[in-house]
Parts: sequence; C-alpha cells; structure tokens
Amino acid sequence: MSQRIGDEDTDGAERVATTGVLVAAVFGLVASTLGVLWGPQLIGVLTSVRPQGADTSVVSTAGMYLSAVSAGIVVASLSDGLEAVSVGQGDSRPALVANAAAVLVNAILDPLLIFSVGPLDGYGVFGAGVAMVCGFGASFLVLIYYVLSRGDFLISFGRDRLSFDAFRRVFYVGAPVSSQSAMSYVAQLVVAIVMFRIGGTAGLAAYAVGSRALSVASQPSHGYQQALQTIVAQNLGANQIDRARRSVRLGLALSVVAMAALAVTQWVFAGAIVRTLAPSMVGQAFDIARYGVQTLALGYPAIAIHYVIEAAFGGASMTDLQFKFGIVKNWILFLPGVLALGPVSVFLAQMLANVGVAVVISGLTS
Repeated sequence: MSQRIGDEDTDGAERVATTGVLVAAVFGLVASTLGVLWGPQLIGVLTSVRPQGADTSVVSTAGMYLSAVSAGIVVASLSDGLEAVSVGQGDSRPALVANAAAVLVNAILDPLLIFSVGPLDGYGVFGAGVAMVCGFGASFLVLIYYVLSRGDFLISFGRDRLSFDAFRRVFYVGAPVSSQSAMSYVAQLVVAIVMFRIGGTAGLAAYAVGSRALSVASQPSHGYQQALQTIVAQNLGANQIDRARRSVRLGLALSVVAMAALAVTQWVFAGAIVRTLAPSMVGQAFDIARYGVQTLALGYPAIAIHYVIEAAFGGASMTDLQFKFGIVKNWILFLPGVLALGPVSVFLAQMLANVGVAVVISGLTS
C-alpha cells in the first residue's frame, strides 16, 4: 500500500487497504470462534505433558482466560488492520491513541473485574480476560472515530474497491509475515511446554516473566520497524532509492542506540523488573527470572538490527525473506539451542538466537 502511495496511485492503495482490513476481519472471526468454542480443550491438550503433582487449577483458569480473550480477537484484528492502514499512510498518531485507550480501559477495569470492589463481584482471571476484550473495543472505537473524521483515509467498502488482484497482492505480501509470526508463537509454545514439563508452574512462571520483559523491551524497535517500513515503501514507490537507503541507515543507528541503553537499564534493574511483573514470585523462580531478564538484555542491540533490516525488506515487499529469517531464528537456532543447553538455559538460547539471526541478516545484506 505504501509503495502505491509513493507512486501516487491512490486508487490502487485504497483497494489494497480495504482488502487487507477485510482479510484481517475474516481471519479474526475464525480465530475468535475457535477460541471461544474450544479454548479450554486446547489448553488441556497443550498442558497434557504437565509434571505429576502440578496444580490442575492452572489449566482450568487458563482455559477460562483464553475463552474470554478469544471473544475479542476479531475486534483486535480489525483494529490492527486499521492501524496498519494509518501507519502505511504515514500517520502513527491514531495507533498511539488507540493503544493508549486500550491500556487505560484495562487499567480501570482490571481491578474492578478481577477483585471484589464495593458492590461488584470479582471474577478473577476470567475478569482480566473480559477487561482485555473491553480494551480491544476501546481501541477499535478510537480508530473508527479517526476513520470517520478523516476524509482521506484509504478505506472504502464499495464493490468497486474489491478486486482479486488486490487480494492476491495482500496474500502474496502478507502470507509470509503471518506465517512467520505464527511459527514464532508455535516455537515459543513448544519451549513453554518444555519448561512446564521440566520445571512445573515455577519454571513456566519464570519463563513467562522473562518473555514479558522481552516483549515490552522490543516495542521501541518494533515501532521503528513499522515507521521505517512505511518510509522505505513510499520512497521506493517514488523511485527514491538513495533516500530509502539513508532512512534505513538512520533508523538502524537510532534503534541500536536506544536498545543498547535499554539493555543496560534492564541488566542493572533486573530484580526490580521481576518484582514489578510478578510481585509474589520468590525463591528459585525469582532467581531464574532475574537471570533470564539479564541474559535477554544482552541481545537487545541484535534485536534492533534484526527489526530494522526486516523493515527494509518489508518495505520492498520482500516478505519471503522475513519468513526465512524467522525460520532461522526460531527453528534452527532457538529450539535446538534449548534442547542442547537445557531448560534452565532457555534464556541464553533465546539471546544467542537473537544475536545469531542478526549476524546472518547483516552478512547477507552487507
């Protein structure tokens, strides 16, 4: 879409944007239906390898949470599609406001729906899932307001806006990225099952804390990636190749510096970060989580390199390379590393995978 904007092909960009949002809605509806109907059964299958003596209440609680959150996946998918269109047009402010609205609604509703507050009965983990769905809804409403109030938003659902060529293009560019994301989650799921099988709920909790810290810390690079991908695509569409290259170099420098500073901060305050993410975590689980938070931080500059170079390929519609890089990172480096080093060193394996894929990408693009 951004390439067509750069080429001043507004009609073509509108067709691609509309088709992309509709495809996101369809896939979101399918995921919501599956999660609501079979969420608890899926959790039961995934945790069937749990160690003897593990708390079975964790399984039922996770099933309830998945069912609740699944109801909002279709709304979240629509929001992601509208955000992508907005960012593709070069305006990331609606995405920022929409996400801020989701966080605010979550912050307000979480204590009300999880705990008993005044006349309100708490619903525990299920209440947390409901609060998240409400956050999805708030984000979607913000984006709908933006769509209706902005006259040049590239969405139109007239019959002439839909075409097989646009669908083919969306599928060609989007399928590798979607597959990469799905396979990444599958790899993480396999590792989580291994951690649960070997370390029980304590090992799984430590892995979850480390993964959450990594997810939060990756957001700056992810933001650079989205913005840079739009800039590269628009410049390539306008045949401004040198300007696209300069944008990549600048984005790479900014992202690496930001992630290096974040890595130092996370290393120094690892214990405080674990206490913030899991206030009740103590003993061995706390020690493992703190070690994981520190170890993962060592790979943050590599994550910056990975994300920025992926943005360059994405802006050039070379998303098949993004898929291949994901395979290398998760299935050639990360999972074999976990099996070779053992579950205790899962964080070391993940950090080495991040560094390894950055080295591979840098070598191929140098």
